[in-house]
Amino acid sequence: MDLKGPTALFSIASVLVISCFFLLAALISFSVWLITCLLILGYVGQSFIAIVMLGPFR
Repeated sequence: MDLKGPTALFSIASVLVISCFFLLAALISFSVWLITCLLILGYVGQSFIAIVMLGPFR
């Protein structure tokens, strides 16, 4: 198990999701590939949050 626990994973996931939303709002008129990459980062962040919420970590 990770020594830092779920708090570190939740922090990283929150930063990913929030930065994804801010960057999507700021860079909406850029290329489709950039928007796709940002959406993937947001999805990864949401997946990490789901892992933290479901896991019986101590």
